[in-house]
Parts: sequence; structure tokens; C-alpha cells
Amino acid sequence: GLTFTVEEEFSDDVATGSVTRSDPEGGAPVHKRAEVSLHVSKGVDMKNVPDVTGKTQDDAKKALTDAGLALGAITDAYSEDVPQGQVISQSVPSGTSVPHDTAIDVVLSKGREPRTVPTLTGKGASAAKSSIEALGLVASPTEAYSDTVPEGQVISQQTREGSTVYRGDSVSYTVSKGPEMVTVPDVVGLQRQEAHDKLEGAGFTVQEDLILGGFFNTVRSSDPAGGSKVKKGSTVTISVV
Repeated sequence: GLTFTVEEEFSDDVATGSVTRSDPEGGAPVHKRAEVSLHVSKGVDMKNVPDVTGKTQDDAKKALTDAGLALGAITDAYSEDVPQGQVISQSVPSGTSVPHDTAIDVVLSKGREPRTVPTLTGKGASAAKSSIEALGLVASPTEAYSDTVPEGQVISQQTREGSTVYRGDSVSYTVSKGPEMVTVPDVVGLQRQEAHDKLEGAGFTVQEDLILGGFFNTVRSSDPAGGSKVKKGSTVTISVV
């Protein structure tokens, strides 16, 4: 013979539609015209997970709190795309409906992963390229002539060994093409001075072998012969008659 009112509330334990509690409680003595307040379960309080990727830790925590959820475990990882200190990923996708007491774990970016530039000088070009690419770096070789470093070996590196770079960065170095080879000009039949000028202009050192005193000042032959390819700066001996 009592009257009652109904109020709904969320409950983690009582099924939807069932009474969670009454006020006054069952068994309590009341006046015969008393009104009983019944509280009926709406089920578990479900919340929609917000998107916190790209946010800082503080901003992610605020967004979750505002949504009625909690920030869970925080781990970190390197990322080539997400700036340091921002959320790379979250344990539950945004838009998912979860119980209100769910904690959302996040992964924070440590920024780009650092790499240490290896020693390249003296390595073969192929080995240098492989060691660079194995670190996730980009090989950026150039070539230059060298009288001391064999062809195909690294002469020097412009990206200093031991320096810190990041995945995807370029590492610059120079590979030897060996000594520069130059074609010896043909000077047979030329006058002595003319032959000197032509050979020295091509970068050669000239020595003379005078035959009969070189009376006619005419070049009869050269060693190496004209048309030969020799190292730049080599000595060419001309026979002058």
C-alpha cells in the first residue's frame, strides 16, 4: 500500500532494469502513506573513447578525463612521423564505447631514432653502402681521383664518423676513382719548345734526351708515346734531334 517513485542510475553490478536500492531500505518501518524511492539500474556507464593521438601527455589525460575515462599505462617508442612527447597510439581506438572505469594506455613518441655514423674511410664502396643502409640511413657517395687510395675505396667521409644522425638521413662520403689518367699529346715532329708547351700544358713534366746535341730542335719520339694514357703529372721524355 505504499507509493513510490523511480530514478535511474548507472550500476556496474546490477543488470539493466533491476532495482539497485530503495530509500528507505527494505525492512525499515515507515508511515502507511510514505513514499519509497526506487533506484533502477541503467546498466554500466559506457563512455566513448576520444582520439588522443598527436596530443601531449597532459592534453591526452585531460581529454580522457573530460570523457569520463582515465589515462592508463604510458610507454614510449621512437617515431619517424610523430614529434617527441606526442601520443603515437592508444590501446583502445577512438569512438569505441567502453565502461567508465576503463583506463586507456598510450604510447608516447621519443622522436626520431638516433643512429651513429660508422667509420667508412678505407672501406670498399659496396661495404660502405651496405653498412650505411643497414642502419636505415641513405648512402650519398661522390667520386674523386686519388693517387694514394685505390679505385673503389672510400677516401674520406663528409658526414663525420661517430656523429649522431637519424633514420632516413643521408651520409656523404667520397669514393676513389684511382689516379687521374691523361692522354699524352703527340709531339713528334714538333719543335722543342712547342713540344714542351704542349706537354706541360697537359700537366706533364718534360725531360729531354738530346741526340747529337739536338741540333735541329725537332722531336723525334716521346716516352710514353703520344696517345698513351698515363697518370696525370707523369714525366714524358722527348728525344730531340
